[in-house]
Amino acid sequence: MDLWFSYPKDSAERQTQKTVIDTIPGYRVQVISTDNLDEANGVRSEVFFKTNEKDIYVVFEPPFM
Repeated sequence: MDLWFSYPKDSAERQTQKTVIDTIPGYRVQVISTDNLDEANGVRSEVFFKTNEKDIYVVFEPPFM
């Protein structure tokens, strides 16, 4: 199931509250966890060429302040 979030504009609210605005059936598999964007994009390309899957995501969540 995919979850789509709506984020509040206020930074204090943003850290504590997310609102689900839509869902769809399915699943995702995490392939790598890294703080190196070049490495993440390299793995994304490798997975794309090995699977021909078009929906490959690189997700970045900023650290808490």
